[in-house]
Amino acid sequence: MAVHEKVIDGIINSRKRNIKGQVSLFSQIEDRGVKIQYPEIGEFKKRDMLAMEKEMTGLYLSGHPLEEYAKTLKLQTDTKISDIVSVKTLEEGFVEESKVKDGDRVVVGGIRFFRNLKI
Repeated sequence: MAVHEKVIDGIINSRKRNIKGQVSLFSQIEDRGVKIQYPEIGEFKKRDMLAMEKEMTGLYLSGHPLEEYAKTLKLQTDTKISDIVSVKTLEEGFVEESKVKDGDRVVVGGIRFFRNLKI
């Protein structure tokens, strides 16, 4: 990701210099001698990696943003979303009763997403 823009720019500039079908006398030599120097960079931060995964795939693949808060969430919440939502299997007609009844007060934890909304 650190060098992809330079590589793309190099390809575009190369195509601009050469007319379609034009062959350069030194093109094979240039192609063999081209080396990309990659900078020494560390791994992305976990939070950044998760954000990119979510943006590109719609899923968290390498973890979840709330993993580091698991202990805190367990101490400060009393219910999981899976306890609230009832499960229904259409094939079997099976309905599992939710552990939370209408009117019960619950404390749940989660992630708050901010989106740019145009009004």
